[in-house]
Amino acid sequence: MMRLSFAKRVRRLGWLGPMALLAIAGCKDKAGKDTPKEAPSSAPSSAPSAGADTPATPSAEPAPPAPTAEPVCKVDAQKVWTKGINATTGITQVSLPGGQAALGFAIGNTPYVLTVSPGGTGKMAKVTVDPGSAFAKAPKPSEGVRIVWRVTPVKIEGTTVRAFVDFRDELKTTAAAGKPEVTKTRKVVCGPVDRAETWVSWEGPAYLDEPKHAKDPLAALKGAEILKAGAQYKEVRDCRSFYDAAHDDEWIVGSELVVEGDGAKAAANLFVEQGKGGARAAATSMPVTTAPFKLAGYDIPVSHELSDTSFLVAARTPGKLVALIVGHDKKPIGGITQYSGTFQMPDLAQDGKDDVLSTAVATSKDGLALRALRIPGDTHAMPAAFTPVLTDEDESKTEGRPEFLRDAKGQRWLAYIEDAEKGKGHLEIVPVTAGFRASGKPHAVTTNEERATESRLFAKSGGGFIVAYLRDAGAAGLELVTEDLTCEVK
Repeated sequence: MMRLSFAKRVRRLGWLGPMALLAIAGCKDKAGKDTPKEAPSSAPSSAPSAGADTPATPSAEPAPPAPTAEPVCKVDAQKVWTKGINATTGITQVSLPGGQAALGFAIGNTPYVLTVSPGGTGKMAKVTVDPGSAFAKAPKPSEGVRIVWRVTPVKIEGTTVRAFVDFRDELKTTAAAGKPEVTKTRKVVCGPVDRAETWVSWEGPAYLDEPKHAKDPLAALKGAEILKAGAQYKEVRDCRSFYDAAHDDEWIVGSELVVEGDGAKAAANLFVEQGKGGARAAATSMPVTTAPFKLAGYDIPVSHELSDTSFLVAARTPGKLVALIVGHDKKPIGGITQYSGTFQMPDLAQDGKDDVLSTAVATSKDGLALRALRIPGDTHAMPAAFTPVLTDEDESKTEGRPEFLRDAKGQRWLAYIEDAEKGKGHLEIVPVTAGFRASGKPHAVTTNEERATESRLFAKSGGGFIVAYLRDAGAAGLELVTEDLTCEVK
């Protein structure tokens, strides 16, 4: 077993208390939803899937010698930008037109964009919100609550800061006389906020989420005359907006529940919708049990452009992670690959001509383990299984929220949160090989009592990189921090 660094030994001695998972397995995920504990594996399901006969790559890579030295990392600059970051919204990384790196986040429910530059010389600005947009009409505390899922930077044009903001409003309500009781209306919106238009939007009484109708919400929908014979009932449950600066392309990936007629048949669709007025295409679908009713859908979808301008789309479902390739027209190419397990939200990144999907999976020992897969640039065939990420051999029970980066010199890095308790842990960055094995000791970004929740990595053109992360600031909530790092692997 590898020897622990002095910093790690100090942390181990100082850590007490029960272990909790990051964002899954009994805790709240980024959208504030409970996710079930399961005993997972990272192998694909037996359902037909694209790339099911493709071996995980690169599987034949020999194990590197055990790292014996810490990577020499120099902190060139550090800056604390602001406090009170919305933990549910988190931080979203985007490359703006011209290659400028940017982060989207929210302070409370107010969306912001930070342009990230070396030396902490970026700029933070409020997102421009059109008074006529759906986002501008926020509920008052007496009326309900707003949950901001995601802020995606798009463009900065003078004083106009464009971004997509995906959110859900839960508004207090009462049913009309003679209708089944319901206590709130659910409103889901994804798309731009700098103009008075909506892309994906749904609003209606939240019978599916009403505790009083938990055993049979479809009966309540029928009693409210929302389910009708010969008609379809559609309800958007989740959605996320995406922007590709290289092609000025905008699209949304979401999850929609569809109930046929009087409720005898239902399905959950993972859909892709291309910009304003774009056609909504179902990328994949799964049946939903109606007797008894068991709500299911696609949770926290992600998307990433591949080298040939096609897109990888992935989302979590109960006990699975599903992934598929869609063309630039957002229509599916080939089949869908399913990986069994309870996963965190995956990270998608480019690695030369290939692409990498990294995530964490709940383990049978009530912990988290890092997993990754490489999508070859020449075929884009989905691997059959995830590859375990080997960081270091210590006593850490959880390693989660991975972020992959290949820097300007070709060195691969993986940032992750370890020793997590209630979603907060130590942020470390480790150099890795193409086969996701550590090629050096991890560098501790946070030390001693510092705790982080998530991070993003930005490569600098001359070498080195910037790490942006959310750090626990006690009573002030989460603070947004950036650090310029120059690291040498010995």
